[in-house]
Amino acid sequence: MSQVQADAKRPYPPALLSAAAVFGSSVWALHFVAMLAFLPSAAIAYDLSLTAISIAIAIVGSLAALVLWHKRSRCPVALGCAGLVLGCAITSMHYLGVAAMRASAVVRLDPIVVAASVFLCAAFATLALVRARDLIGPTRRAEVTVWLALAVCGLHFIGMSGLTLAPLNLPEGADHVLGSSALASAVGFVSLSILIAGLATLLLMQRKREEARIRHYALHDALTGLPNRYLLGQRLTQAMDAATQGDGGVAAIYLDLDRFKPVNDLHGHAVGDALLIQVAGRMRAVLRPTDTLARVGGDEFVAVLTHVPTADRIAEIAGRLVAALSRPFEIEARRIEIGASAGAARYPADGRTAEALLHAADTALYSVKGEGRGTVRFFEPAMEAQLQARRQLESELALAVARGEFRLHYQPIVNGRTGEIETFEALIRWQHPVRGLIGPAEFIPLAEQSDLIVGLGQWVIETACADAARWPRPWRVSINVSPSQLRLSDVPAAVAAALERHELDPARMVVEITESVFIQDADAAVVVLNRLRAMGLRLALDDFGTGYSSLSYLQLFKFDKLKIDRTFVRRLGENSDTLTIVRAIVNLAHNLGMHVTAEGVETAGQLAILRALECDQMQGYLFGRPAPEVRIAETDAALMRGPLAAPLVRAAA
Repeated sequence: MSQVQADAKRPYPPALLSAAAVFGSSVWALHFVAMLAFLPSAAIAYDLSLTAISIAIAIVGSLAALVLWHKRSRCPVALGCAGLVLGCAITSMHYLGVAAMRASAVVRLDPIVVAASVFLCAAFATLALVRARDLIGPTRRAEVTVWLALAVCGLHFIGMSGLTLAPLNLPEGADHVLGSSALASAVGFVSLSILIAGLATLLLMQRKREEARIRHYALHDALTGLPNRYLLGQRLTQAMDAATQGDGGVAAIYLDLDRFKPVNDLHGHAVGDALLIQVAGRMRAVLRPTDTLARVGGDEFVAVLTHVPTADRIAEIAGRLVAALSRPFEIEARRIEIGASAGAARYPADGRTAEALLHAADTALYSVKGEGRGTVRFFEPAMEAQLQARRQLESELALAVARGEFRLHYQPIVNGRTGEIETFEALIRWQHPVRGLIGPAEFIPLAEQSDLIVGLGQWVIETACADAARWPRPWRVSINVSPSQLRLSDVPAAVAAALERHELDPARMVVEITESVFIQDADAAVVVLNRLRAMGLRLALDDFGTGYSSLSYLQLFKFDKLKIDRTFVRRLGENSDTLTIVRAIVNLAHNLGMHVTAEGVETAGQLAILRALECDQMQGYLFGRPAPEVRIAETDAALMRGPLAAPLVRAAA
């Protein structure tokens, strides 16, 4: 639909009639006030009928011009016609007023001056209406006022300069004329009416603006200006109704910002609000004018796509939204990196009502967050059961710490040359009363999303220190600290308190972190790691090689140990490229003065390759599975698995 067609369908606002009445009456009053000031020696009166007709023409002509301007404000020809109508209304009023004069003289008008005044009035009136298309700000409004004033005043003074009076005798006692005093009273009455009407119109406009402001706030998010959940439901329902009539397809995309909460925690809510505003701007730039973007929660947004024929097109738009939010943001000289996950649902396949469609998109989003962020997933019916099970598990997780349902299992880490056990890694398990033993991959992400990770991490630190203090030998204990735990709690203080409480030597503790701790605020992470090192702990970079910028993190902080991820170890002996990568990691670590631990060692072939690469430590099922207790018999058995023929050379953790 063109802009002209859209404008044509808009209803005439009642304010147009008020504006025409006020403007027409004001011009009429101005004219006759000026006429009353025109005091030649001849006596002057005014014809009653023509005087009344002149004010009617001023009002009706102004209304006609404003209606035409309102309907066709984007059409240059229509604007010219509207200006011409307004100019004709003003000039007709003026010269009817002049014609209404009954003076003791003959009234003569210079036709050239009259033509000039009409042209000038129409030109200024047209210019005023052209500039009035966008009445934004007081400057533009003042400018339009000036053009209208020039149109009215220019007409009057130029027109009156062409007026000549030849003295005659004025008829006396005529009842169809107004004397100057009567006309002054009439003009005063009209002026007072204009003032009252103006005040009433002003109050009405203020009320309308206030109602519009309240209506806007009721339907839009106060921070971003985007539609809120209520307006989203209305627009989604309208889009679905249109799609039912064959007007294209409809899809809902539910988006959630990744790593947004740390922005508020680290930089404050002012930065978080500024980030949300930029996020909204980027997503609006991706979407089309026919689409709707709404903010439905703190960091949750919904995009409603209309006229989308295929799933590929929906996936393309959703992917562009996610990609737009993966680029760094610059806020108050800070570089902030977040991301987004998206779930998509289509009408009518995934939901026949607005509520059902949004629920399906939200379910798909929940699936993305559970399996790995930063991607797009379409709704599938099987997700509903998975979602219910996941939410049930999340509610039970909140009670698990209080019920004492968590356990620590310990897996040995052995010397790569001698097979001697040097460290035990503490691995958390959930002893669920119904489902049995649940691994960390299933519940740790839930704990991080709900901030339960702080209490859970505190429990791991405390329990690992207590267990290690009771071991029969001074093996080291290695604990994993998640990025959320490092960010939301004072890990160094918690570790120091636990070490002191259980009288455990700090040199016996290893803290393992993943490189994702550097993503949000690398400087803050380095400060925390330096505090841990100053306490005498050893620090290990876990899952090395799986991130996108591992080498850059080695420049930020020098770890004591790198742990090669099991995905590389698993392919040793099967892929020559993997061997090259692992060799490069070992050489890099040794050149930087760090030791290397290989995770997931399960076969003798893998062990042989890693020993040949001079990997310092091994960890995997080949040496022992995680167990709830550390027993001497098990450690002896693990020692026997090692290559005892190798020289006894201990490697530091």
